[in-house]
Amino acid sequence: MRSAVTLAVVWARAAQLTDAASVLAHFMVSNSYAYTAARWKTDIIAAQQVGIDGFALNWNPPDCESGTDWLPSRIDDAFAAAKPLGFKLVHSFDMSWSKCKIYWNETYMAGVISKHADSAAAYRWDNALLVTTYGGDAVNEYGNGFFENLKSAMGSTSIKLAPALTTYSSNAQRGDADAKSSASSLLSEYSSIDGFLNWQAWPLNVKKKTTAEVDKDFQSALRKAGKSGPYIMGNRLALEFKDLNDGKTADSWVAYSDYLFPQRFELLTGPDAVINPDIIELITWNDWAESHYIRDLPSTSDNSASAYVQLTDLERSYVDGMSHAPWRTLAHYYTSWWKNGGAAPSPTMDQVVFWHRVHPAAACSGVRNSDLPADAVFAWALVTNKANISVTVGSNQRTFEADPDGPAVGMAPFLADLGAGVTPEVVIMRDGRTVATGKSSHAITASLLYMFYHRIIATTALNLLSKPSITVTSAFQMSVPSSNPVIIVGSGLAGLAGLAGAHEALKAGVRVHMLERAPKPGGNSIKASSGINGAGTRFQHATDDSFTDDTLRSAGARLQAGPPGLARKELIQELTARSKGAVDWLVDEIGVDLSVVAQLGGHSVARTHRGRGNPPPGAAIVTALLKQFNENAGFTLSTSADVEALLTTGDAGGGAVGGVRYSADGQTHELQGPVVFAAGGFAGDAHGLLAKHRPDLEGMPSTNEAKPGSHALLAQVGAEFVDMECVQIHPTGFVDPKDAGAGYKFLAAEALRGEGGILLSSAGERFVNEMDRRDVVSEAIMALPRSGLDSVRQWGITLLLDPGACEATASHLSFYLWKGLMEKRKVKDLPPTVIASVDKYAETVASGSDAAFGRRTFGHWRLPAGEANREQEVCVGTVTPVIHFTMGGVAFNTATQVLRKKEDALAPIDGLWAAGEITGGIHGANRLGGSSLLECAVFGRIAGAEAARSVL
Repeated sequence: MRSAVTLAVVWARAAQLTDAASVLAHFMVSNSYAYTAARWKTDIIAAQQVGIDGFALNWNPPDCESGTDWLPSRIDDAFAAAKPLGFKLVHSFDMSWSKCKIYWNETYMAGVISKHADSAAAYRWDNALLVTTYGGDAVNEYGNGFFENLKSAMGSTSIKLAPALTTYSSNAQRGDADAKSSASSLLSEYSSIDGFLNWQAWPLNVKKKTTAEVDKDFQSALRKAGKSGPYIMGNRLALEFKDLNDGKTADSWVAYSDYLFPQRFELLTGPDAVINPDIIELITWNDWAESHYIRDLPSTSDNSASAYVQLTDLERSYVDGMSHAPWRTLAHYYTSWWKNGGAAPSPTMDQVVFWHRVHPAAACSGVRNSDLPADAVFAWALVTNKANISVTVGSNQRTFEADPDGPAVGMAPFLADLGAGVTPEVVIMRDGRTVATGKSSHAITASLLYMFYHRIIATTALNLLSKPSITVTSAFQMSVPSSNPVIIVGSGLAGLAGLAGAHEALKAGVRVHMLERAPKPGGNSIKASSGINGAGTRFQHATDDSFTDDTLRSAGARLQAGPPGLARKELIQELTARSKGAVDWLVDEIGVDLSVVAQLGGHSVARTHRGRGNPPPGAAIVTALLKQFNENAGFTLSTSADVEALLTTGDAGGGAVGGVRYSADGQTHELQGPVVFAAGGFAGDAHGLLAKHRPDLEGMPSTNEAKPGSHALLAQVGAEFVDMECVQIHPTGFVDPKDAGAGYKFLAAEALRGEGGILLSSAGERFVNEMDRRDVVSEAIMALPRSGLDSVRQWGITLLLDPGACEATASHLSFYLWKGLMEKRKVKDLPPTVIASVDKYAETVASGSDAAFGRRTFGHWRLPAGEANREQEVCVGTVTPVIHFTMGGVAFNTATQVLRKKEDALAPIDGLWAAGEITGGIHGANRLGGSSLLECAVFGRIAGAEAARSVL
């Protein structure tokens, strides 16, 4: 193992842990070059979603290798990110590399351990800090004295040392070696250790397959010797390795791995369990140079792996596009099983995870164990009802049965003659009907890519025929769902949150009943046109670690406002950390195009995603979600359904919520079940909540249709409200020349300015940085003279896009031009003051510096200054500030539970969750463009998952 930090997932029995942590994880810190605390948080959340509760940080001293002086600061960031998430971290020193021998010393290591010893994120075993290693014996021969001195150097801080001294675990597996003798030698020669990490999760002696006897003998030896530290059982995913640094054949190897991952798990789960380890360690999270990672390689623009994996074109073929998400599916299932005390999780969907090598053994000669794994496609099935699983490789087809009692496995061998290549296929059949089909992402070929031993893994599942994603709820539940549905109130922007929540609930096997008071679903979300924010996505061309800071800055001083117990910063961190996952979910599972990324006002980088053509992102997302849900028998949508009350148990102001009463078709109905409230804000409630909280906005036009807010329903059950006076005035709503005084305006998407558009006053002059925050731009407009209309408070501001900006926003402009909200005009036909402003701005763009107003990005503007532009067409329209969004709403927490006051604190209301614009506390005084759809996707998914879990 080179200078790296391997993520091994570790989970342990709660009774043994001071912190009662049940899952830890081992992470290759040398692959974290581009990480910030925000990116650590993203990885931590992804790990938690599959049952992992911590990272074991395996690393080398910075002095060992030039250019790695950043390692300690990355570890500091890891602890900072882990603490608020309840995540645990363990130091796991990589002592195997002889080059680093002189840099490891007891005093240095003690200082590293002590630095974060008091952190809540530090993993403890029996009230002592757990410390592990990789190696420390065979290469460097530190000896027992070294570890004794390390404990002494810790002073009054107690540690439990469980190193992976690989000489002993390897010797136990070679030939006819005696594991008991190896274990005895270990404890005789290293009396200072408290536990042991068995890194050899694969059999060196293939006949032994799962190596259960080695685990049993080493754990037994520890207990007999009275050792109080943990026995850590390793489990590894696929076991192929390629040395990407020098490509030497001798450094490349393959190990047995056919069914190894599930086989190792089954040694400790179910009625036939034969091993009872203290901790289990999954190997690895992000070791991209070896193919046993479960965190996929980041996008091509992400250089977080660059310090370890030098990504040449050849080497990218080894890891690019190799989704290992299905390994996470397996890990999630078995971690759920393990944590549940041996009771197998009940399947809630039909799915098959299958894997295979890309080239047959005969094409891979010349490396150690090149005949391993077998030339076959291996399949692991989990089904809700009895089914037949067929695995096909060309003309070879094998079928095996699966039933709900637990996982079933099968395999199909490769063809002798692969020809130009054969793509494996898996089919789930039930009662003679095809339930789901899936194909591998890679064909099996006899033509070898240089040193390519990577395992391809894929998933076939009902309604999930592409790569799966791991969401905030387990795909494997522990009990049978109740008959009560999850009730979602609202189907728009807040409705998107409801739809996202419904998606999670349906996947968990729960019925969902959605209530929408409008005649059609979609609400404001179906109109959303600028896009959805995401940080660190595959579509961005630059590193994005500033999303949290941008959001905090936009929220302003409101972040410091009460009430006590409202976790504003935690909500923002949750929003930004989960943004990449939200975009991935919409693209990979829902099938929405979000490949175009623009920079909107208040953002320091481009991160707002939309599609390349029609429809706009809001409509694309809502339409795709509705189509998917309408095809699911567990989903019911009732439109023109007006919710009249939330049903409670006990005192209405202090009891739990257990359903709703609503009217539809002239009748009153009641539904029993947990409630996700996603009914939108109050920007259209001009004579109700707006008049109450912001009377100064009377007469302002709005992008929201007139309708009362639903907040009174939440107030009746004692919900607390925050930031109700925080109303966003969007700077650009179109003034329709056919009805200039209308109180309802179409929004002029912020993307129009983000892609290059400029704003001009009635005098034809620029007056503001168009890319500043919405509140700043709106205030600049409202400081100018108003238009002469008396019926509505509005301004006459010109929005102008040059040909480059017009092309970049063609999908938006086609609608605006059709509606008569914008028009095309030649530059020569514009007023002289506007022509002068266009020329001046063109010169600004050419110089790359906007000295007048500080705009830093210019989108796709390409119009030159001077006579050369006079015959070119620009797009122009008139805009005015409009009431657009309400940042205030019901108080809630990161689990999306609605909060009420309880004495001097805030406490969750049982049975009630909320997401979308109905909530408050996230955006503070101002919302960034693109974050409304994002909050719906992020918190809606959480709300649906939490509500579904409550009825399981």
